[in-house]
Amino acid sequence: MANISTAETIQTQTEPWCEAPAELAGRDVLFAIGDVHGHAGHLIALHDFIRARIERAYDPKDVTVVWMGDYVDRGPQPRECLDLVRDGLGIAGVREVALKGNHEQFLLDVVDNPDPKDSKILVWEMNGGSHTIAGLLPERRWKNPKALSQGLRRSLGADRLDFLHGLALMHRVGPYLFAHAGVNPDRDLGEQRDEDLLWIREPFLHPPRWLFDVVVVHGHTPQAPAVYRHRVAIDSGVFFTGRLTAVEIQGKRLRFIGAENEAAKHFDWSFIV
Repeated sequence: MANISTAETIQTQTEPWCEAPAELAGRDVLFAIGDVHGHAGHLIALHDFIRARIERAYDPKDVTVVWMGDYVDRGPQPRECLDLVRDGLGIAGVREVALKGNHEQFLLDVVDNPDPKDSKILVWEMNGGSHTIAGLLPERRWKNPKALSQGLRRSLGADRLDFLHGLALMHRVGPYLFAHAGVNPDRDLGEQRDEDLLWIREPFLHPPRWLFDVVVVHGHTPQAPAVYRHRVAIDSGVFFTGRLTAVEIQGKRLRFIGAENEAAKHFDWSFIV
């Protein structure tokens, strides 16, 4: 397990159960955790809550837990978050799926290229990659793109690189499909492109029509957690709101679980509804 200390106080709280947009069959239970973005304390709090919930209320073999991607960037603890997701909950029988987010792709585009372009590094840095570079290479200066790529590979190590390369792009359980950003409603599910699953916003968020027999659980677009007829949104923008969100789905109902710091209590959620 990752060894993480933080002085920040994180509290978990649940919202009331509400009607789910699709019924989960039998005894299946789903948990999904939204975009972490280097905030390990928030992730630990959700892991602790979900672990206790499973041990108290469910048979582990009925449970699937999905991490929605974007474990790095925009937060101070990228390495720790990768380790927390890779290690999982530590409960035998629980099915665990880690998805790739577009920010993992940013990272891989640099570490997988021995001589990445300056422009690609700059775009990554402007989208939160500077936090990941600082977290993985503390107190080190990189002189050129080659040195940065090599330094990041050494810092991550073989196990974390294998984990990053093995991340899934989507996962389905019954009527629920998990994808980091969503899906393109103009393509069949079997024909989705990586860029759709990692980057899409419109027309997924507000499609003129929805012909799929699935509800998509997604992150990527920060907003107040919400349920729609075709999607469940759980990226609550922890890096600026102070809240990391998970969802628990059982039968015909679901509820949101939040891990919040003090800032979240004062955030104007109408700003990102």
